[in-house]
Amino acid sequence: MGLSRREAQILAEIEWMLQHQDRAFARRIDLLNAARPEQDGRRFACRLSRKEIIWVIVATLAAALVPAFLTLALSASACGPQPSRPSAPPMAAATPVPSPWTSCPP
Repeated sequence: MGLSRREAQILAEIEWMLQHQDRAFARRIDLLNAARPEQDGRRFACRLSRKEIIWVIVATLAAALVPAFLTLALSASACGPQPSRPSAPPMAAATPVPSPWTSCPP
């Protein structure tokens, strides 16, 4: 994102003041700018190789997919087949017994 007109003006004023007040500093800055010329409007842009970009994408996908896969795999095993219940006498059948599988989908 580029600077606004006002920001560019303020920056130019600061640069002008530094060049006139501290010549040694201005020369050092000029040497730094000459050593690293501006390319495509970005002087200090980070350059990434194609290999690095691919590794970042793979790491991002792994970080997103591994927890999702583990969540699905572990929740599916908790909702496995229900054990068979022994037949209860008629009196015990009248009282509801909480089941650990009540939250599993049918």
